Amino acid sequence: MLNLYNGAQKKDEMEMRKVYSSKLAELMEKHNEIIALEADLMNAITTNKVQDKYPERVINCGIMEANMVGVAAGMSIAGKYPFAHTFTAFASRRCFDQLFMSGAYQKNNIKIIASDAGVTAVHN
Repeated sequence: MLNLYNGAQKKDEMEMRKVYSSKLAELMEKHNEIIALEADLMNAITTNKVQDKYPERVINCGIMEANMVGVAAGMSIAGKYPFAHTFTAFASRRCFDQLFMSGAYQKNNIKIIASDAGVTAVHN
């Protein structure tokens, strides 16, 4: 079982993109099963730096969120731990059916990371 949260909280404030990419790299170092999937947003969330270190485990699926969820479902079935990232609006609407049918209904272990929820998208 992959435990992503150990209960410790830091009080330092950081942008989500920096927290996500640094934590993802840390987890990927410890767990070879982790695969990062991106919807053409690697520069926005700074996973391009993670790809430099793990080029075979960071995959840009392009601007095809529903397809990315299908890829994540297949990877989950194959024993991988996929982390799929896109903007919040696309994660919650564009790929909802795929999330339900290939993710939740099939009980696949998929992590959806949704960033830039609207007015908070300062850097993009």
